[in-house]
Amino acid sequence: MDGFVSPSPDIAFRPFAAEHLDAAVALSTAVGWSHRREDWEMLFTFSCGVAALHNDRVVGTALRADFGEAVSTINMIIVEEAMRSRGLGRALMTAALGTDTRSLRLIATIEGQPLYHKLGFETVEKLACVTGIVKTIGQPTGVRDARSQDLAQVIALESASFGSDRSALIKWLDKNTRMAVIVRNDRVTGFAARRRFGHGHVIGPVVAQNTDDGMSLVAYLAEGLEGQLLRVDVPEASGLQRGLSEMGLEVEYLAPIMQRGPITSTSDRLAFVSQALI
Repeated sequence: MDGFVSPSPDIAFRPFAAEHLDAAVALSTAVGWSHRREDWEMLFTFSCGVAALHNDRVVGTALRADFGEAVSTINMIIVEEAMRSRGLGRALMTAALGTDTRSLRLIATIEGQPLYHKLGFETVEKLACVTGIVKTIGQPTGVRDARSQDLAQVIALESASFGSDRSALIKWLDKNTRMAVIVRNDRVTGFAARRRFGHGHVIGPVVAQNTDDGMSLVAYLAEGLEGQLLRVDVPEASGLQRGLSEMGLEVEYLAPIMQRGPITSTSDRLAFVSQALI
């Protein structure tokens, strides 16, 4: 990332570092986000960014995660409520963007959407945050836990569905989450991952050839989560909402998915790994 320019002499911009994680958790909690320190640590694994400090206290954050040479995601753009209306959000966003030439994606809040439009982002679709307490789970067929020999094919599926190299992310998911695959004719045709997040669990990404396969992957990974909180972030047009509703999950809110620059990806992406990494 390039040099950081603060919008005010009493605010210092610093490269986001591990020492900022606890303050970042407090900041995201204050705006109503459910990220734990472990969730921030995951994002920090893949991201560079900037922290805004006022009297040595973190009052704003912005991260950028680079995947391959084609696509980056912008995430965790947060400004403490008392520090808003000072141009801090725009300055943080500008610092996160830098002069990198990758195409960009982000999930926008309603408040942030006008700023992102001014910075060249366009709304391309909507994300549905589907969440709730798991009630019932159908018994899927044709799904199994991922094995080491599946990894190369899973990386290929994820990278194609995202539009850039995601090998580092898949290797992290392989070590830190439970992953499941669908295999047909000795070829992996779909996969999904489940991990702890916030107050419960999240399933994502889900990459599959059709909605039925996508729901089979979700049901397989949701086994044993009855009575617990589960979240799945899906494109609004994914077709998974009906099946998720039958499990006890409902759409909590819709959020704009915004993009700057061309991205070539497949239509197999039925759920996102997270709103930060998309």
